[in-house]
Amino acid sequence: MPAPDIATTPEPAAYYAVIFTSLRADVERGYAAMADRMMQLASRQPGFLGAESVRDASGLGITVSYWTDEKAIAAWRAHSEHQLAQKAGQRVWYTDYCLRVARVERAYRKAAPTRSRPAPTAAPAGSPKGSPSQAKGPLDAYLAPFPAAVRKVLERIRSTVRKAAPEAHECISYGMPCFRLKKNLVYFAAFKDHVSFFPTASGIRQFKRELSPYSGSKGTVRFPHGTSIPYGLIARIVKFRVREVLGTASPRKGRRTARS
Repeated sequence: MPAPDIATTPEPAAYYAVIFTSLRADVERGYAAMADRMMQLASRQPGFLGAESVRDASGLGITVSYWTDEKAIAAWRAHSEHQLAQKAGQRVWYTDYCLRVARVERAYRKAAPTRSRPAPTAAPAGSPKGSPSQAKGPLDAYLAPFPAAVRKVLERIRSTVRKAAPEAHECISYGMPCFRLKKNLVYFAAFKDHVSFFPTASGIRQFKRELSPYSGSKGTVRFPHGTSIPYGLIARIVKFRVREVLGTASPRKGRRTARS
């Protein structure tokens, strides 16, 4: 998924916004490929101005696409491949959704400085390949802006997941760090007051008793800043998710263990 950005729209404002809010089912079945394909197709349609899309790990998402007029919207809605995706969404991918169409009369945007990438810093003589002085990947870019204490927690969660799932690869999905093995295994992210770990609904169910001291939701557990993080439990959850994805997991009752 490309890095999130704010769509550039005409000034003065006089265009339309199609707002699609949805709740994902806990089913992949080609959804990511479909979503990428639909964005590619939409961007080629006459009257398309841009789009913004986000989704959290609980499955709630919103996509806003911008169009010059209602005729362009109608043509996109009638596109044959788009119609197939709509039907698949109704059948498989969404448990609920709402589509709204609005005319944009005014738009205000903070004037941002022109984006530029800093020149890469050369590694000191003798530095090993992959040392901190060299360019890093998308997870490093995500972690970099956080305060040192928060970044330390995120880095340890990252290393914990990596050790528990050495075959998984890192990526950014829905704007958050993610580990993927055939499908997305787990996510994690930092917020104003806490760090969240997203092992999907099945991971939460499997370790329900052990996660009971922590707040959370269907697919999320939250650890307030400054509190002890159960890294050992996180590792066990990740290993369960690996077995589940590979088809070797067996249900069991979670048992409470000491926090690590």
